[in-house]
Amino acid sequence: KKDMASYRLIKSIALQNKYKLILTYSLYFVEMFFLLLRPYYLGKAVDGLLDGKYNGLLLLIGSYLIWIILSTIRQLYDTRVYSKIYTDLITRTFYNRNKEEHLSK
Repeated sequence: KKDMASYRLIKSIALQNKYKLILTYSLYFVEMFFLLLRPYYLGKAVDGLLDGKYNGLLLLIGSYLIWIILSTIRQLYDTRVYSKIYTDLITRTFYNRNKEEHLSK
């Protein structure tokens, strides 16, 4: 019974914040995509530098900057989203607890 109540609570939280959570995880996916591209661009940078060209190095620097910017935006955004979820959950918990105590008096 406790497991089902926990499941319903998590499901209601997820549904209430559906679009925010989708955006958070989408930003995370894009961030990890740029992280996975880094070895490829590193190889291109090395190949280019061996040929005396800087295009690969510029791509590496650009992808790294994009990754840093996306990572920062995602961290700021998901901190706000998860803080709001936490605050709502705690508020709901204390409201229900106080309501039960008031009714039992």
